[in-house]
Amino acid sequence: MAHLVSDILESLRNSLVGTVHGQPVEVGGRTVVPVAFVWCGAGGGADQEGSSGGGGGGCALPVGAYVSTDAGAVFRPNPVALLVGSAPVVAAAGFAAARVVRALRR
Repeated sequence: MAHLVSDILESLRNSLVGTVHGQPVEVGGRTVVPVAFVWCGAGGGADQEGSSGGGGGGCALPVGAYVSTDAGAVFRPNPVALLVGSAPVVAAAGFAAARVVRALRR
């Protein structure tokens, strides 16, 4: 089982190398290189009877792209992805602020 998990993790590691910065693409005479924030996880286990299993998953959030200009490469952020990515932080901050206000009222 440990060999299977290490093989899965090795294949994930090898597949993620090219996914953080995508392949350059020509668009309108300019070179565009997509950029994504990528994360993944995997796990496995076994019980005393010999049953075993494993699984994994991952996600990629497209954060923007490098675009070639006359002045050089410029990073162009993806505003939708930045809003989606910041939503959990804003929600956690709002929850924490509500708890502080509630504690101060007592």
